[in-house]
Amino acid sequence: MAMSATERRIRDRERKAAQRAAAKAAGVPDPAVVYHAITEAFGFSMINADKRTWIKGEPWCPVNGTVVIAAAVDVLVDRCRCNRDAAMTAVKQALAPRDSWRYPDYTPSSNPAPGRTRYRLQAPDQVVVRMKLANTPVTSSGQV
Repeated sequence: MAMSATERRIRDRERKAAQRAAAKAAGVPDPAVVYHAITEAFGFSMINADKRTWIKGEPWCPVNGTVVIAAAVDVLVDRCRCNRDAAMTAVKQALAPRDSWRYPDYTPSSNPAPGRTRYRLQAPDQVVVRMKLANTPVTSSGQV
C-alpha cells in the first residue's frame, strides 16, 4: 500500500532523528558545529600568525593550515565533547576540496571593485618567497 506524503515525512523525520541521536552518542559533531569550530580556529590562527610575512595593502596573509585544523579539533573536543577521531575526520572532510572547485568557471560569488579581478587563487610571489624564507632554518652563519 502506498504511503501518504504526511506518513513519509513523519517516517523521514524519525529516521533522521535516530541518525542524529546515534551520531551524538558516538561523539560525531554536527556539520554546523564543525563549520563554527573551523571559523573560530581560523580567527585564532589569524591572531597568532607570523605578522612579519604580511605585506601591507595585500589581501593575503599566510595562515598555517595545521594550526587551523588542530584548533578546530580542540574546539570540538574540549567545548562540544566530541570524539577526537570523529572531530578530526569531520574537520578534514569539511576542508576537503569539493567537486565544484574543479570547474574553471566556478568562483565564489563576490562583488569586486570596478576594474579588479574577483579572486586571486594564488598568493602573490612576494608572499610565497617570504613564507619560504620564514620557514628556512637559520644558523649562526645565516639562512641555510
